Amino acid sequence: MSQVSSTESWARLASMLKARRVQVGYKSLAALSRETGVNYKTLQRAERGAPHPFTQGTLYEIDRAYQYEAGSIQRILDGGDPSPAQSSADEQASRDPDASLSGHQFYEPEFWEESQEVPAASLPVGWALLRNPMADEETVMWILMFSPGTWTQLRLPADYTQQQVLGAFRDSLKYIDKEKADLI
Repeated sequence: MSQVSSTESWARLASMLKARRVQVGYKSLAALSRETGVNYKTLQRAERGAPHPFTQGTLYEIDRAYQYEAGSIQRILDGGDPSPAQSSADEQASRDPDASLSGHQFYEPEFWEESQEVPAASLPVGWALLRNPMADEETVMWILMFSPGTWTQLRLPADYTQQQVLGAFRDSLKYIDKEKADLI
């Protein structure tokens, strides 16, 4: 069984899991449980953040449900950061085209070449805001690059202003990386 970590670690886990669930396209725990086959009560315990001695196997099931690499839930409880599963962005896009996506991986160069950089004076030096024209006419894929290979992306309505886009990134990041969120 896993060690029962501090109350703060469990609260942090709960906050991150709630944000991640929405991020991977599930509006409810019931939908997540139904789609992934992970017990609803197990997911509910994790998202409530009450300390619980989950077995290692159960932690891996929670990792899988939230599209994290194995061991991510334990890393969160230990004060570290989760790692998104490699295929989570692809699965998510096929399931819910309006869901937000996030990742830390490399895309093919053509993907970035097809994206257009949008000047954003309020971003830190070295960051870039990209608009990907591959999205349909009603939505646009916005990509916020922090450094080569580290990015987050959101599919947003095409009529969003730059301030609304940056606000959406700030809201998305505040549960994942508060330091980056505070820089936007």
